[in-house]
Amino acid sequence: MTNKGKDVKIKVNMHCEGCADTVRNCLRGFDGVEEIVTDTEKHEVIVKGESVDIVEVLERLRKKFNKNAELISPELPKAKKEEEKKKEEIPVKTVVLKIFMHCEGCVRDIKKSIYQMEGVLSVKPDMAGGTVAVKGAVEPPKLMEYIKKKTGKQAEIVKCCMNNLCCHCWENAFNDENVHSCSAM
Repeated sequence: MTNKGKDVKIKVNMHCEGCADTVRNCLRGFDGVEEIVTDTEKHEVIVKGESVDIVEVLERLRKKFNKNAELISPELPKAKKEEEKKKEEIPVKTVVLKIFMHCEGCVRDIKKSIYQMEGVLSVKPDMAGGTVAVKGAVEPPKLMEYIKKKTGKQAEIVKCCMNNLCCHCWENAFNDENVHSCSAM
């Protein structure tokens, strides 16, 4: 969907000017983009241009900068809205993982890597306890595989909860070898 002369407003998690520069560089030279205005306090990016393709701009931001970028205005076409709703229908879970972290650098790398995964809403690492709590619409086995791929660290599921109830939302994660993997067992 092309945008005829209207501003495209996108919500992107930017916490500093470095993030804002990265967003501007990501969209600079994109077809139809004439001006890019970033606001780190409101976490917004305004893209101005005569024939800006909203869907392509949003997909590029999600691919290059932050997978959780959201379109504020103008509205997406109905087909894209339905696709967005399907993605949101995945139940939000809190997965607690046991990961070896020996320094603040490990904590920062793990947190950054997990935040890049699609569907992740929050990451709360606990270096002293060696655990990371991940909240979002993610499947625990895929999360463990993603962490192994991105950081090279082994992750073990401690518990998985949905609506404050411990659930068994993956297959074969509980066995006799790992009896302490869920607090409900």
